[in-house]
Amino acid sequence: KSTINHHFSNELSLKDKNTVIEKRKHNWQISYIRYTTQKKENTLKKESEIQYINARKINKLSPHELLLIGSALYWSEGGKTNRWGLQFSNSDPQMVLLIMRFFREVCKIKETKFYIQMMIHDKKNEKKSLSYWHNITGVNKNQFKKAFIINSISSKHIRPINRLPYGTLQIR
Repeated sequence: KSTINHHFSNELSLKDKNTVIEKRKHNWQISYIRYTTQKKENTLKKESEIQYINARKINKLSPHELLLIGSALYWSEGGKTNRWGLQFSNSDPQMVLLIMRFFREVCKIKETKFYIQMMIHDKKNEKKSLSYWHNITGVNKNQFKKAFIINSISSKHIRPINRLPYGTLQIR
């Protein structure tokens, strides 16, 4: 590029020089977008392979492992203000599945004791969310309390529509 530029720098008009500069910028932008897209795809592919390989190494959790993992999950995401009850809030279905196993198998909580409430944004479908969380938790639909509809002022309606598609679940 520098050799070509040197040979033509004296012979090109200002308009032609600007055209060359604009084409260089345009080609650089296309190249950069292509590079970042490919890098992102490669990173996601590697992460997926690593997760698949390591997930196969994990056997079924022992009761002791479930106790430790469930306790850590509750410690990080559970409510600690109510001395006589448990509370856990999260939007990740895998965490909800695991904490439900912890509550059922380790804490020995009876099915009829679960009290569940969804927190969903105002543009989400409450019935779809109820069906989704019912399938994840296995808790009877009549134990789900009325959903708490959130109209977030702080997000100013700029939050992506696919973020938290089923809202957040609060298990008590």
